[in-house]
Amino acid sequence: MMRPLPLLTLVVLTLSAGSAGAGTITVRNLSDTTLVPVFFDRCSGQAQTQTFSSLSPGFEQTQTRQYSIVGGCCSALGSTGTNGYPGCSASTSSLADPAEPDQVLVTYSGTGPSNLTCAITFSSSPPPTNPPAAPYLWQVTQGQSNGGPVVSITWFDNSSDESSFHLERKTGSGSFQEIAVLEADSTSYSDSSVSTGVTYTYRVRACNAAGCSAYSNTGSITL
Repeated sequence: MMRPLPLLTLVVLTLSAGSAGAGTITVRNLSDTTLVPVFFDRCSGQAQTQTFSSLSPGFEQTQTRQYSIVGGCCSALGSTGTNGYPGCSASTSSLADPAEPDQVLVTYSGTGPSNLTCAITFSSSPPPTNPPAAPYLWQVTQGQSNGGPVVSITWFDNSSDESSFHLERKTGSGSFQEIAVLEADSTSYSDSSVSTGVTYTYRVRACNAAGCSAYSNTGSITL
């Protein structure tokens, strides 16, 4: 996506983060020179690169970040076609997740190809103010492994702002106990700590910094 940006606008735009582990990179050209930006997932060593289209003065372009940041540092270059590659780098070590910044902004400025400079800054999505929506438990099915029976639990993720899922299990008529904490966007779990002849009941809820959702519906199986 490319769109014109007034050259005097220096306010960092708030950009929507992508899915978990896939933030955005915006390159903004505040210089008077057309350039081709390249973003690197690290500051030294062999790097994965992400190349942007030729960017005219006063324009910006946003892409989904394709690679995790390696070594707590990322870098960028901007080819002008006539005067080499003005470059810059920035540390991500102070971020909550140095490998997965939500938004990366690369800004080029300067007059003339020989005076170009660039700077990299980061911003994060605001913390959630409400707990996530409750997941929906879809299936509880029996499988088999070399070590014995396995129960597979699957659910629908009904939220986009959870940081974890908490899965609980009840054995027979007992009380629910938490058996697993899973990362965001998880939708399944295999429970191998089960025995034949026993009834198991499962439920799951989603959590973030604002709290946890209501529990899902329950699902039971007798092995």
